[in-house]
Amino acid sequence: WVQRLNAAVRAQGLTYSRFAEGLKAAGIGLDRKILSDLAITDAPAFKNIIGQVKKAIEKKTDETKKKQAA
Repeated sequence: WVQRLNAAVRAQGLTYSRFAEGLKAAGIGLDRKILSDLAITDAPAFKNIIGQVKKAIEKKTDETKKKQAA
């Protein structure tokens, strides 16, 4: 599951570790098996999850920059 998920995530421009970080930041609690199955069987749903993950990563990065600037 992790290998399939890694390939699907890289195709969307993320590394697996950043994806995992973004899942946590976005509060998405789906397990790797479900995410892997979604990547294969329901591309629109998986892309939606990728979008949420990217937004969560951006928000986390912005918050970190603000803390460092203060």
